[in-house]
Amino acid sequence: MLLILKRLETQDLQDTLRAMGEKLVERFLTHLGKADLDQEFSTIRWIKNNWPRTVTTTSGGTTVTTTMVGSCSAKQYQQIYSAALLGLQWLDRAIARTDAYLVKPGDTATQDVRAALELHFHNTTDRVAHHVKERLAHIRNDIRARCRFRLNAMVLGTKNAMSLPLMRPMTKWCFALTSSTAAE
Repeated sequence: MLLILKRLETQDLQDTLRAMGEKLVERFLTHLGKADLDQEFSTIRWIKNNWPRTVTTTSGGTTVTTTMVGSCSAKQYQQIYSAALLGLQWLDRAIARTDAYLVKPGDTATQDVRAALELHFHNTTDRVAHHVKERLAHIRNDIRARCRFRLNAMVLGTKNAMSLPLMRPMTKWCFALTSSTAAE
């Protein structure tokens, strides 16, 4: 089966996986032998990253059907979304706290930042604090640029806005069989 799927074009693969259904695809992918896992890693990842999944939800009189292509289920997307939001909140807070430290480094309200700079960088100078703030802002901007999330409240059961994560076409966040990079 793996050799058949390997020879398909992307659209044909997606159509075949859709026709197989989620349970059969999941069973196929979880019952591969060690030799296949070792020798066909790239093929298996390609199959998982082109796996179309359909989620249909109803709220009141409205039914929404969403098809996602990728190795993440709707639940995994929700977990990634929640983690990304939390990470962005932490980064925003860390940047704001570092800004406050730079304005008043001797203030008792910024002593936690001073202690963190001393602990992690063994230095509390403005130059180091500015550098840390710039790195935090760079990380925050990378996350925002790579994962522009909009969630469908009905699909994911959250109180957020419409539709699933919008990502660059080659960005894949959920690898069941991941390589050394988290995103491609």
